[in-house]
Amino acid sequence: KHESKNRDNYKDYAVDGVLLYSSFLAKEFDVISVAVSGQTKSELKVSNFLQIHNNPNVEDFLGKKLLSLMNYIDEYKKSDLKLNQDFNNLMIYSKELNLKLHELKIKESLRSLLISGILLALQNDAFKASYEKHSKPDNLNKSLITTILAELKEGNVQEKKIQGLEREYSFIKEHEAFTSDVNILKNIIREIDKNLNQFIKTHKSIDVLGQFYIEFLSYANSDTGLGIVLTPPHITELFSDIAGVNKDSIVYDNCCGTGGFLISAMK
Repeated sequence: KHESKNRDNYKDYAVDGVLLYSSFLAKEFDVISVAVSGQTKSELKVSNFLQIHNNPNVEDFLGKKLLSLMNYIDEYKKSDLKLNQDFNNLMIYSKELNLKLHELKIKESLRSLLISGILLALQNDAFKASYEKHSKPDNLNKSLITTILAELKEGNVQEKKIQGLEREYSFIKEHEAFTSDVNILKNIIREIDKNLNQFIKTHKSIDVLGQFYIEFLSYANSDTGLGIVLTPPHITELFSDIAGVNKDSIVYDNCCGTGGFLISAMK
């Protein structure tokens, strides 16, 4: 009594029952469900399923063996279903963030600079633990820029380039939105950490900044005004395949923008 033909005998069959539970839990959560039947090891049957939050579809997941809890969680995080859900949520957030920065009168050319700087600063544990504690906007602005520059030095970026970037990031100290209310920048940092930073940590093979550039360009009069030309992911992946890139390859992109080719090569 492992699985009925129509999966509708919830009381007597393992798969039927576990998918019924999953259908209710999926109204609020992503659900990994495991159906097990058999009285002896030789009779053992296992079915694994994944159902994403608010999605009626249930997918077979990880074969017919019972796995460790960490196996289930790790594979769930890397699954295409999870990626698609997270990516859709990220694109919704990119539109919300773009609109917010538009309302704050931050130029299109500065928006991705701001986001990339915040992402850099969030790599610094001290900044991540302390930015919420700032009560004055000037102190938070200074702390953010100082941390960005420190992370660039840590990454062995040339001093001359760091000096140029310091000038670019100076708008954070000068923009009215960030000098008038400390909570404006705090909220942006908090949201980027929650929505963007976590996505990047989980899904390392996606050119996230490239996707945000595309969204920000939708507000610009033209992409040429920002000097940005993005190669779409299906092209960067195609050329990585054509080049036969593998784990031993060295990849050089002499026109690296958001890193699309490098990310596809890494993948």
